[in-house]
Amino acid sequence: MKNGTTDNVPVFVTLLISLASLVSVALFVLLCGLCDCFSGKKQAEKQFLFDDEEGGTERKSASVRPMKRTPMLTRKTIKFERPDKKPAVAAVAPNVGGVAGSKNGSSEFPLDPFSGMDQEGIMMETQEETLGRIQFSLHYNFTEQTLILKIIRAQDLPAKDLSGTSDPFVKILLLPNKKSKMETKVKKKKLNPTWHETFLFEGFPYNKLQERILHLQVLDYDKFSRNDAIGEVNIPLCDIELAKETTYWKNLLPSKKSAGKLGDVLFSIMYVPSQGQLTIVIMKCRNLQAKDITGKSDPYVKIWHMYKGKRVEKKKTTVKKCTLNPLFNEEFVFDVSLDKIRDTSFIISVLDRDRLSKNDAIGSVLIGHKTSPLEMKHWNEMFAKARQPIAQWHVLKDMS
Repeated sequence: MKNGTTDNVPVFVTLLISLASLVSVALFVLLCGLCDCFSGKKQAEKQFLFDDEEGGTERKSASVRPMKRTPMLTRKTIKFERPDKKPAVAAVAPNVGGVAGSKNGSSEFPLDPFSGMDQEGIMMETQEETLGRIQFSLHYNFTEQTLILKIIRAQDLPAKDLSGTSDPFVKILLLPNKKSKMETKVKKKKLNPTWHETFLFEGFPYNKLQERILHLQVLDYDKFSRNDAIGEVNIPLCDIELAKETTYWKNLLPSKKSAGKLGDVLFSIMYVPSQGQLTIVIMKCRNLQAKDITGKSDPYVKIWHMYKGKRVEKKKTTVKKCTLNPLFNEEFVFDVSLDKIRDTSFIISVLDRDRLSKNDAIGSVLIGHKTSPLEMKHWNEMFAKARQPIAQWHVLKDMS
């Protein structure tokens, strides 16, 4: 028995030592786990504070300092300021995709994609052109108190028709009287027409005739739209020797009602045959004629949808106050089926808004199948590039 007890003591001690070792290892592992958990919580608190600062929510902690933010690249956004508070939609650029519409058929675009640009599809009518010259003779019959004018010919006239010619005629006034006018015959498809037509101004005393101005204006005849002015010349009769018949050549000058006088309008047109819809975007005007005593106007644009010469539908832009260079960027959608497009046209008129009197007409443009060459070119290009908005400048004309 004694020997057996003595042999078992070392075994018991060995077991105690092993158990103590296991407990020590377990305590060490537990302490390491607690340390890692505490460290992760601190890190999460730091990250949470950083996110709060980025989002603008401020939190203070005595134990944790907020992370220092790195400088960020900022983007400046320039907004277009509209006087009216209509919702903005996407801007339109010429020859690029379609145009977004609105429920009421009219919407505004916040950007002007054409400022300072001369893009393809926008024709800038700024180049000077030779307008040709006119030959005529003058003679005064003292016995009958009659001024005798003979319109002889014109040379080197510019082409106004798509055929590369013009249909010229001459309108004659004795200013300041604008009501009594005379005209020559129309010469079809001529750039060097010959008339040899005589006109008499009877019953004018010589001294009164010296106060008059002879006004000769050459125009291109258009059957389906307003005649296009080619050029004009004004001759003060006080500067002319009328005692004997004298023949003169005079260079034609730009007409007062031609480019730059009434202003210009920029608009785009787009036709979608499958939907039977034609979209017109009135973009802007420039150098409009002043109609108010302030030297400005309150312009807006009116669009008449015409079918076989009859007015079908009317739409209008907003009014822009006190400006001669208004920016509109407003879209209008018209239902025009493919079988009716050939007999369809649009009158685009710029007017000055008056509250106390009738609105003043500034100028108009007629665009459609049978119109002036510049308008027809724009119209035909719309068909050549279907489903694309085609933008172009147009000269406003007096269609009153």
